[in-house]
Parts: sequence; structure tokens; C-alpha cells
Amino acid sequence: MAQLLVSWLLIIGGWFFVHRATLSRERRKEKREEINNTIQEIRAIENIAIDFHNSKIFDEKAASSLTLRINRLNRKLQAPPTFNELKIPTQLMIEFRKTITLEHFDKSNFPSMVQRIMKGNPYPATSIEILIRDINSATDDLVDCIEAEKNNKFP
Repeated sequence: MAQLLVSWLLIIGGWFFVHRATLSRERRKEKREEINNTIQEIRAIENIAIDFHNSKIFDEKAASSLTLRINRLNRKLQAPPTFNELKIPTQLMIEFRKTITLEHFDKSNFPSMVQRIMKGNPYPATSIEILIRDINSATDDLVDCIEAEKNNKFP
């Protein structure tokens, strides 16, 4: 009788342990997937921003859309439970946003290639290249931080 009781306790204990480990693994997997989706969104914002700044005319709709996506991203990067655990420095998010929006979302300050040529090139020839490099750099810094934290918190 005691042997049967010990067997049942081992079976129930084993099942409980395996069940908890499976739930933990599934939660980590879901969080990693959510983080990967966010990284894809950051990269998409980067590409849209580069296209926006390379355009010949100011696109009000694209500027609004980009601003909306950045605002949603910022809220997501600060939201519990997943991103709250990552502890992403606010400064990285600020730098990412600043490199994309700058003053260029103000139509009067939009530096398109045509405007630079027509105004006697008031901007350095490489200013758009510098802006794109800054966007890429801020994006890479943010993504690298998120990846490092993801690998630390959710191995």
C-alpha cells in the first residue's frame, strides 16, 4: 500500500514539475516572439524614415503615419510585462525618435534634394547621408540593446 502511494506521489510530482517547466518555456517563447516582432517594427520604421527623408516632396500623410508608429512603439517598449522586464534605457528610445523626426516633420524645414539644389545648396551635400547614418545608428543601438536584454532575460 505504501509503495503504491509513493508511486502515485512520484507520478503526480513529476507531472507537476514537467507541466510548470513547459508553461515557463512557452511564456519565454511568447515573449521572445513579441520582442522579435517589435524589432521587425523598429526596422520597418527605419526603412520608412529613410524613404521619407529621401523623398523629393514633403508627404504629410507619411509624416503622420511615421509619428503614429513611433508613438505606438514607445508605448510598447515601456509596457509590462515583457518590455518592462527588459529595462530598455529611455535615452535610446529618445535618440531613435529624434533621429527620425528632427525638424524635418515640419514642412517648412523639409530638406529634399530638389530644395537643396534650388536654394543654392544651403545644406551640405552629405547632410542626407549623415541623417541616414544617424537613423541607422540609433536603430542599431536600440535593437542591440533589446537583443542583449532578450538574451539575458529570456534565454
